[in-house]
Amino acid sequence: MFVLWWVAGVVRYYGICHGLEEIITMTHTIMKQNYFEFHNKFYIQNTGLAMGTPISSILSEVYLQFMEHIKLYTILLQNNILVYF
Repeated sequence: MFVLWWVAGVVRYYGICHGLEEIITMTHTIMKQNYFEFHNKFYIQNTGLAMGTPISSILSEVYLQFMEHIKLYTILLQNNILVYF
């Protein structure tokens, strides 16, 4: 799963070594328990984050901050932009 690979990458990038296996295990468990009901039938969501779950907003924000730090920082440096709000 992409999310597990991404979480592990973020944790390693920022040097968060303590609890890496626990974070990956918890994320994997949460991602595998995504299901929803539609027209009286239950479905399992195979990809992505379930909307409305508490962890979705946290993982989304961490992902956006990580991408902003990696991609935006590179663009700012390449174009000699000193200030970003």
